[in-house]
Amino acid sequence: MYQLSLFAPQPIDNAREWRKKFKFEFPWNKYQLNLFEEAERGISNIAVEAVAGSGKTSSIRGLIAALPTKSKIAVMAFNRHIADKLKNDPVIPRNRVRINTAHGFGYSLLRRFFQGYSLNLVENKYYQIAKEQATKIINLRSHYDYDQNLLPPDTVESDWICLPPFFNESDPQGRAEVKQFIRFIREVAQYAMKTLTPLNLDDLWRMIQYFAIEYPASENAIIWGIKGAIEAIDIGEQQARDTGRISYEEMLYLPCRWKLEPAKKDWIIIDEAQDASPAQIALYKSYVDQGAKIIYIGDRRQAIQGFAGSDAYSWQNLETTFKPKSLPLSVCYRCPSSHLLLARCIVSQIEAAPGADKGEVKIIAYDVLLNSVKPGELIICRLTEPLIKTCLKLIAAGTQATIRGRKIGENLTSLATKALGGVNWPSSFSINLHKYLAPQMQHLLEEGLEQEAELLNDRWESLTYLFKEFGAQCPTFEMFCQKIESLFSDTDTKGLAILSTIHRAKGDEADVVWLLGSNLLPFTYKCTQAWQEEQEINLTYVALTRAKKSLHLVPYSNQLSKQELDRLLFHPLGGLRLPEGNAVGKNASEIS
Repeated sequence: MYQLSLFAPQPIDNAREWRKKFKFEFPWNKYQLNLFEEAERGISNIAVEAVAGSGKTSSIRGLIAALPTKSKIAVMAFNRHIADKLKNDPVIPRNRVRINTAHGFGYSLLRRFFQGYSLNLVENKYYQIAKEQATKIINLRSHYDYDQNLLPPDTVESDWICLPPFFNESDPQGRAEVKQFIRFIREVAQYAMKTLTPLNLDDLWRMIQYFAIEYPASENAIIWGIKGAIEAIDIGEQQARDTGRISYEEMLYLPCRWKLEPAKKDWIIIDEAQDASPAQIALYKSYVDQGAKIIYIGDRRQAIQGFAGSDAYSWQNLETTFKPKSLPLSVCYRCPSSHLLLARCIVSQIEAAPGADKGEVKIIAYDVLLNSVKPGELIICRLTEPLIKTCLKLIAAGTQATIRGRKIGENLTSLATKALGGVNWPSSFSINLHKYLAPQMQHLLEEGLEQEAELLNDRWESLTYLFKEFGAQCPTFEMFCQKIESLFSDTDTKGLAILSTIHRAKGDEADVVWLLGSNLLPFTYKCTQAWQEEQEINLTYVALTRAKKSLHLVPYSNQLSKQELDRLLFHPLGGLRLPEGNAVGKNASEIS
């Protein structure tokens, strides 16, 4: 199958020669050449709608060559890996092209503001501030009781917004509620900075509901938690001014809050724009307001980071803000034609590359997956628990495997720590896990937060399975946590079978991809917001466009009987549900 390499070896190894010959020395398609011609004209802002596997990074190389010779250009790469590749590319003129991530550009603005004063990135900065705020709020309860006993009711009512929350810290459940309260304050502060939400009670409550942030059961705790988050942001800002201690979110938030002006550029090029947060869009606008033209590249159907504070409708907001001319990159160089037949049900314009192989799409039983997966192959799933179960089974059978995402393991052990409360390992673990999580599940369901309930249930099932598999073998709880975290990795994956959530697999590819839980897609809830439904369809599209040769659809569910799962093996797509109106179901023979 014909593949467009993002960094194919070039006979040209310097920027000047590349600029002269780039259109003839590389197999560009008609969409890319049209994009370069539009950039050469330099009249409009440009939105590049690039399908999965369309060679976005190669196109950025071409764009830099196409823009006017003396243009000063800022390229905001999706991640550090892509940024470093572009920085080290000999055809990029380093004297006038700056390449970094959006956060890297924000960090540079802060360094210039502090005139070279050393900045210190503190990962847990807002956890520490939130912890201090929670302690302060909890201590206010005694002050409230004192005022209530001594002052007239009208005075108490005017002096206090409402009764401060009370937590029984002598009880394990009370201590767990304090930890949840701290987390609530921290998350509200972090989401507010990412989304540039106005710092008032009403707007922040709407933000909490929009992103389904887990909140305390008590209305008073919610109000005081939001108030604590507002104060936390102010404290964090002052710490940055006084000591240079900044958080990851503040790299983008503080330049916006302080209205810092970046160095003037003629052009800015944005990679993966569909997941831009409001804070990122504000950074882009600060360049455009100084006269820069913007070219942003992305795929609105790969917008899957809304849950993390990205703007679910950033593509539409970018269009409104910058009023660009829209151009397509519609050729996919990664996937075989049979895979694109499925993907086209979601993104109708995606095209196969000239000479693309047909590839294969197969419906595979779970037991076959366990006996067939090889190192270098990719197993993806919407949920975490099936990945954990599969990883342990593969390792037990002698197949070296790891789950991508060290943070997932850390989140599981953090949840286990809160549930156990530091007592009676291992005898009380399952009981305490139920006591800790059951009320939270009930609360989320009563509030109609089905998505949060499903995700919490996924973590619950993951911990239950892990404890069942090796909890009794661990003399201490610390060893149990270490063993959990050892299953997850972000590095050193060579020679291993890789398991990944679909969220983590964005940007990944492999010759053979196993879509575990094909019948779970798109993942739906009884109560959900429109943007969440759309992002679940987007996740399905991402899952369908990771494989370069073979895509195996593997039905899976803890809720279905073996007989029901066996029936899904005869479904044309292993239970996968695609948008109505497509012909895939009627012509299933075309995809195998």
